[in-house]
Amino acid sequence: MDRFGPCWRGPGGETLIFVVTSWGVGILSTNYGPPALIALVALEVNQISLGGWNLDTTNNNFGSLGNYDGGAQTEIFVTSPWGIGILQPTYPTLTATMLQPNGTRLGYWLLNTSDDIFF
Repeated sequence: MDRFGPCWRGPGGETLIFVVTSWGVGILSTNYGPPALIALVALEVNQISLGGWNLDTTNNNFGSLGNYDGGAQTEIFVTSPWGIGILQPTYPTLTATMLQPNGTRLGYWLLNTSDDIFF
């Protein structure tokens, strides 16, 4: 089953929609000018490496959007049995800008995605 969302405002003011499917992920862009259009602006299939992140929508959980690096782009937080990552749209693809495997100490906290709950 395809899952749509979350949505965010793109660099040109367009609405971007994140899509997760059984075979990969995509980003749709809406254009409200005449004529109204929906276009695919990014697409990645399962088992591809996105800057070190192995995309697998059967075990990846895509979480909140945010500006995690202080730049102009909105990034996507993702978790898996391996650890956590931040994916940044770099059209027409996505690139991991941060990766942390389970077992990493972040101060006093030990990252373990099988025990941790992310909102």
